Amino acid sequence: MLTFIISLYFSIEDIANRYEILKLFSIYYLIFSVLYIFFNFWFKNERVLYKFFSARDLIELLKTIILTNTTYIIILFLYDRLEHIPRFNLIYNLVFSIGFLTMIRLVPRFFYFNQFKKKQNRKRNIIIGKEIDCYRFTKFNENQSDIEIVGLFVLDNNLSGTLRGINILGNLKNLHFLIQKKKIQIDQILLATDIPKNDLRDLFLLAKDNNVNIFQVKIDEHGYSKNIEFSKIKIENFLARPIKLLEDSKFYEYYKNKKVFITGCGGSIGSDLVLEVLKYEPKEILGIDISEENIFEINQKILDKNLRKKCNFYVSDIKNKIKINNHIKDFQPDIIIHAAALKHVSISEDNCDEVIKTNIFGTINILECCKKYDFIKNFILVSTDKAVNPSSMMGMTKYITETVCRNYAKKINQIKFTIVRFGNVLSSSGSVVPIFQKQIQNLGPITVSHPDVNRYFMIINEACSLILLSAAFHQNQKDKNILTFMLDMGQPVKIIDLAKKMIELSSVQKNQIKINITGLKKGEKITEELYYSFEDPKKIDTLPIFKLNETKVIQDFNISIDKLQNMLIDGKANNEELKIFCNKLCEEIIKFNNV
Repeated sequence: MLTFIISLYFSIEDIANRYEILKLFSIYYLIFSVLYIFFNFWFKNERVLYKFFSARDLIELLKTIILTNTTYIIILFLYDRLEHIPRFNLIYNLVFSIGFLTMIRLVPRFFYFNQFKKKQNRKRNIIIGKEIDCYRFTKFNENQSDIEIVGLFVLDNNLSGTLRGINILGNLKNLHFLIQKKKIQIDQILLATDIPKNDLRDLFLLAKDNNVNIFQVKIDEHGYSKNIEFSKIKIENFLARPIKLLEDSKFYEYYKNKKVFITGCGGSIGSDLVLEVLKYEPKEILGIDISEENIFEINQKILDKNLRKKCNFYVSDIKNKIKINNHIKDFQPDIIIHAAALKHVSISEDNCDEVIKTNIFGTINILECCKKYDFIKNFILVSTDKAVNPSSMMGMTKYITETVCRNYAKKINQIKFTIVRFGNVLSSSGSVVPIFQKQIQNLGPITVSHPDVNRYFMIINEACSLILLSAAFHQNQKDKNILTFMLDMGQPVKIIDLAKKMIELSSVQKNQIKINITGLKKGEKITEELYYSFEDPKKIDTLPIFKLNETKVIQDFNISIDKLQNMLIDGKANNEELKIFCNKLCEEIIKFNNV
């Protein structure tokens, strides 16, 4: 409205009588003011925070100014055919309105974002990605106080110049040259898009040699900065077959507003399951773990305060039947994800009684709650490929646990029982990857049990995402209340080849590192299997998951479980006797289903 007076002032040719003439136009001023206020509220300009003024807000402002001026001209034309208004006033008014109203919005924005550039000790980053991804990341991270973007490397176009004020520095070859010649000082490399594995490998080695961290940046479909995730590129990214996750799948909506109870919540898989579930807006999560240290670690992993409010974690043992019952009764979960188990093969061989108590009877304690409470809608068992033709105590107990779930599913029709089976998880506790990393840091030797030993591998977040996807998919299957799924693990990898690749990707003195063959450990197999022949896996369309035929439960299964429990209560059975009993029970189940 001030611009109207200014524009009118300069459009009056009679300089000596400008103030007197201005008074005669008060009715015009009133009309313009009413029109501006109306359109300003119509386009909601009064609600805009000036420090976050954007291009979209500018468009709405331009609509307000143009429509105000256009309507103003139409009214004056109908009133007196514009005979009394100076013609230059109409032009000046439009120009001054756009200039002045835009300026008073841009100034607060400038000072607000400029304060982040003045922060000390900001991390210097370069962004690598497609043109649109680089644009989105820089746009939505202008207010990140700890991030300074010093350059962009655009992959899909040979661009030069700047993007949102940041220099485009060329392609990946230029990056190698700039870093090696110390032409650019950076702390982090951020990948805003997926790049070919060979280029990623070169970048990983370049970053490692120059003590620079490298992160994969994931931006959600809306581009909101709060939903931008940073995943550090680690050596595991090169050791497993990449799987395209379907994190935007409609199946994951199943977890929205659900109360989720997670056992083993502080372990490698359990803690990542907590983080995965949090992505899909659960109502609340309650997690338990036997380790105090694990509970502390999972608390530290959840940085977002709002997400942290949804979570409660307790030190609890699944073997404690009363405490487990109290947790479930008080929390009233919709979904139970059972990840707690003793999983180390060699340790399990020397502690057969504890493995049986935890893996089998700890699971029964939870299943008894499923039997007792009708608020539970889904029970998810995290299983393993070692349950297939098991040779280890750990594998035997997991296969018996799968059968226990199938046995309870026959009695409890209102609950969906989902069993998810998969192979080794890279960088989980006890995985060969952290062991090999320590051995490489110490310049070897790397120890491999047998030159032909091979395993199926998957990255933790991939496994956890697909566990949730399997259970969510099961909800749409109306015919069966229990299903067993197998994750698509690709082809097995030789452990010795894994060791060689890790040596290749390290920046230590590679020629000095030797590989020693130590011999198979107790319970260890040369090759793991993912399914029995009678399970006949069928690929689920568009999903990296297989559905297996269900295993039948032998008639005397409950009697066998009671006998096993009595052996533990009696306390006289040694490791060998317990293992023989479990092995015999597994063989009976397999034989019964092979017929």
